[in-house]
Amino acid sequence: MGRPSTNDGNRFTLDVARAHTRTGDLSAAMDELTRAREAAPEWMRYQSMAAETMQEILGKRKRTLTTEMREMADYLGVVG
Repeated sequence: MGRPSTNDGNRFTLDVARAHTRTGDLSAAMDELTRAREAAPEWMRYQSMAAETMQEILGKRKRTLTTEMREMADYLGVVG
């Protein structure tokens, strides 16, 4: 077997982002979402896991959203 495809790697990045979200490390989750967006912006725009993870981040955030969070939510079409 060869190396995982780029999409497999991107899906893994989204899995890591979701795990960080669920453990409360929202900064690390945003780092992973940003990494996935930089690696495959068009692919990520249509990934339901990315949008669901961003929705969870918005729901857990206790303070005002960062600029990065607002931009990512807008990019993914998520309203919080």
